[in-house]
Amino acid sequence: MTLAKPPRSATVKLTSFCLYRLHGKIGSSASKVEVVAGAADARISDDGKVQLLLASSPFHSESFSARTPQNGDGLLALYGHRDALEELQYWREQARILKAEFAYMDYEVWVSEISAQLVSRETLKATGDLYRFLNLRRMQSDFQKEVLAKFQGYVKKEGGDVEKEMGRVSQIALRPDLFGKLLSDDEDFQHIRVMVAPIADDPDIPGRMRQVAYVRPEVAILNTVQGGSSYEIVFPSWMNVRNTVEPLVDDAKTKANSK
Repeated sequence: MTLAKPPRSATVKLTSFCLYRLHGKIGSSASKVEVVAGAADARISDDGKVQLLLASSPFHSESFSARTPQNGDGLLALYGHRDALEELQYWREQARILKAEFAYMDYEVWVSEISAQLVSRETLKATGDLYRFLNLRRMQSDFQKEVLAKFQGYVKKEGGDVEKEMGRVSQIALRPDLFGKLLSDDEDFQHIRVMVAPIADDPDIPGRMRQVAYVRPEVAILNTVQGGSSYEIVFPSWMNVRNTVEPLVDDAKTKANSK
């Protein structure tokens, strides 16, 4: 699926993957697909392909299992050349160890524009819905501290020890389940469709971080490439994935003239 890109055509490249086991021969009544990781469900389609219903990219540590985004909030996907490559290598090895099959797909998500500067809250307010992409590491330090304060509020509401669990900006990487809450609660984040944030889920090296993309529903996918011909990875219906982009007001001047 490839579409013409609009004038404001910035996209980010993401990767998602699944591990599964195929029991029985495709076409036989006893054939069955078992999900191992990265999918919410699986089946054999009428055309004989393994069809995998996408879920968030899995974590390395079992202690993070309860920190997966809830259905309806968004999905975690691989982002960044190095981090994505390392993750794919890691999970291919896991598939070998677990005697499972490995499936992946690459896709581009339309984000309108990506700021070349560190983003502040004032930038988001001034540019309206221009930037649909936000990278926590590319936010100004004061803005990062505002995000930390939001996370501290969530932890406090849960009854957690704020100073111990969320005393530093780096500890945001321990709570990927709160990304969606932040994006939904903060009015200046409402239009963000892809937020890149660090997670620290390595059980062998505490504190080691990698970047992931939190992909929200109603994203515009401009290009999807399946990694193989024997399977198809599909988005869950609640993601409401679109293959068209939204029209944007050209600039602040146009907005002012329209009043």
